[in-house]
Amino acid sequence: MTTSHAPAEDETASASRTVAEGLRLFEAGAYDDAIDRFSQALFADPEDDDTRLKLGAALSAAGYGDAAVQVYAVILERDPTHRDALINRGNALLRLGRRAEALDALERATRAHPGSGAAWFNYGCALQAENRTQEAVAAYHHAIEDRDTLVRASANLGTSLGRLGRYREALAVYDRALDAAPEDANLRWNRACLLLLLGEDRLGWRDYEWRWRTAEHGGSLRHADRPLWQGEPLQGRRILLHAEQGMGDTIQFARYVTDVAARGGRAILEVQPALKRLLSRLAGAEAVYAVGDALPPCDVQCPLLSLPSRLGDVAHDVPYIAAPEPAAVCRDPRRPDRLHVGIAWAGSPTNSADRERSLDLRQFEPLSRIQAVTLVSLQTGPAAAERAWHPWACAIIDPMEGVTDFADTARIVAALDLVISVDTAVAHLAGAMGKPVWLINRFDTCWRWGPTGETTPWYPTMRVFRQPTPGDWPTPLARVAEELKRLSLACPVTTVT
Repeated sequence: MTTSHAPAEDETASASRTVAEGLRLFEAGAYDDAIDRFSQALFADPEDDDTRLKLGAALSAAGYGDAAVQVYAVILERDPTHRDALINRGNALLRLGRRAEALDALERATRAHPGSGAAWFNYGCALQAENRTQEAVAAYHHAIEDRDTLVRASANLGTSLGRLGRYREALAVYDRALDAAPEDANLRWNRACLLLLLGEDRLGWRDYEWRWRTAEHGGSLRHADRPLWQGEPLQGRRILLHAEQGMGDTIQFARYVTDVAARGGRAILEVQPALKRLLSRLAGAEAVYAVGDALPPCDVQCPLLSLPSRLGDVAHDVPYIAAPEPAAVCRDPRRPDRLHVGIAWAGSPTNSADRERSLDLRQFEPLSRIQAVTLVSLQTGPAAAERAWHPWACAIIDPMEGVTDFADTARIVAALDLVISVDTAVAHLAGAMGKPVWLINRFDTCWRWGPTGETTPWYPTMRVFRQPTPGDWPTPLARVAEELKRLSLACPVTTVT
């Protein structure tokens, strides 16, 4: 009869070396090899739950989520309150889309370990992923009481409070956390966006520079081999101004090129390929290149969204993007007296806020019933296919098939009487061209649109229709329909040719 025994000392040492090798491979991203090492170590000592946790993490990172869940279940069979097994199992289940089970595991972790910041932090993340923001706030409040999770929980708590419109509370959370961790880039970045939202531009733009130290933006700073312009006199030097975020950001901040030229700089603009033709006529730009083009020698460089921190408060004339020749194809020749209204109902699906900002085309259906209005699609990407799903949408004019870049889109916008858009690059384009534009905006607003009100200093011709509460699209859409009907009845149309 064989009896169980603890591993011999040499076996333990060998297992420890194997685990260490597994950790090295895990940190290097060689997850399958790490799985092999952790499995070997567990074969030598099947009772080692610490190694079993590492195996679960490697399985999850390698995409074997179901296997990871089973590994954590082995630990929980012996100890149903094991904190890390509950947390890791909950997170693995969340990645598998098994949300109810994930929340149950994470809630069990908080019940078993009410003083654990890690348990409350992970539970808060899962709640926020389900848009249960009020409950997430409560969980994060527990997590910030644990010094080990104070900083990362504060970053998430501030974001969740912002989603509820509790901006001053969020600011206080960031300030408290920064007292403990003044060099934390994520806190600085979050606070910068909040300060800009609240109109505190001087401090906001200063902290906005911390974005390059965050995981989100840290790998995206290009042209770091050239000296970074800090706002000093340029005296005829050539300066490379380059795009860094989305195309809407590039359109919005291209206005600063004229100010750089006024400071004596020879401005070379580098933008996304889809914006090269559009911005080639931008005042103040000596030349415009697409990302990937060979660039001329430049003395200094500056990312576009760093320009406000260098230039301070400056006045900008709008429009600053010249309207090209209008595209007649987007107007109905049979009904030239109708209002022709461009619509864009969805942004890029890869944007982290897309679930909150984008709509379905079916939600624009009430606009199609306004008799004196012709709708014109400005939609690109996968959402453009929605036009074929709804019988009523066949009346929408769609001139986008031949569009290759934003210069083509601008020709269509130039021919319209009004643009109605969610928060995407089309709204920025219309605003920069001085075209009347109605922005249908989520409650969890981007910093650039401010916390309240219908106007924005960025685009004088823009009107903002906001959700009154998170997720309430019917209210702003009903207001848009009402205002569009009023406009169609009250305003005679001058046909754009």
